[in-house]
Amino acid sequence: MIRYKSPAKLNLFLNIVNKRNDGYHNIQSVFHLIDLFDYLTFSQRVDNKIIFKSNVKKLEKNNLAVESLDLLRKAYQVTASVVNYAEKK
Repeated sequence: MIRYKSPAKLNLFLNIVNKRNDGYHNIQSVFHLIDLFDYLTFSQRVDNKIIFKSNVKKLEKNNLAVESLDLLRKAYQVTASVVNYAEKK
């Protein structure tokens, strides 16, 4: 099991440049890390599944981190799987 701190940030400047064809936006941003953080804990699984659990239940649905990991696994034919426990502090 691996545990990381995920620092919070303050957006000091945000400019939406344009909307892309995939529905996302290109942005310009300046941010500053602050001394608040969440914990992200990862552990390996043997069944090739990706599971995301959080003490904030709405984060468990439509999660971009899980979607990104799934795309990377497919692109690079990785069969390892993980459980990610995100704990908001």
